[in-house]
Amino acid sequence: MSTTFHPTISEADFRGFEIVCYGDEDGHTPGTYANYEEASAAYAAGRESGVVDTICCSLNPIYLTLADFVNISNSNASDLLDMLGFRDAETGELEWAGSVPSPDMRARILVARALGSDVGIPAATTTGARGATMHDFGRRVGYFADVLTRLDVLLDACDRHDRDISWS
Repeated sequence: MSTTFHPTISEADFRGFEIVCYGDEDGHTPGTYANYEEASAAYAAGRESGVVDTICCSLNPIYLTLADFVNISNSNASDLLDMLGFRDAETGELEWAGSVPSPDMRARILVARALGSDVGIPAATTTGARGATMHDFGRRVGYFADVLTRLDVLLDACDRHDRDISWS
């Protein structure tokens, strides 16, 4: 599982729907459609004809991509969200999804750089009671410095397109 930071998507970014089938050499795309009704009708027709397989094909929305995104594992995201101060004021729970204006995130990044810890976590292997082996590959020293720099670049794109930054 992972958490992704990206420019907030607006309705104007929507471009239609596509039917995508995975598993063949090209990631075959049977078609793109202007609206959901056309796309779902084509998907149903494809299922009936055998062109669309419900196991390896999906019906996906298409959005204009404004910028890259920053994607990190949930274990790293929990520490990052904590460093950035994204905890619910009443419950103290991490805010795993949300959106804030760019200046708010930039201020949080400055505080995280000033006060945050960027120590490494050593790799470890543990064996459970039933014999399952779990490998935790740790985290290198300086990981969060790199992630915060990547978020700065993403915030530049958010500013260029007058968007907030969102994560989930």
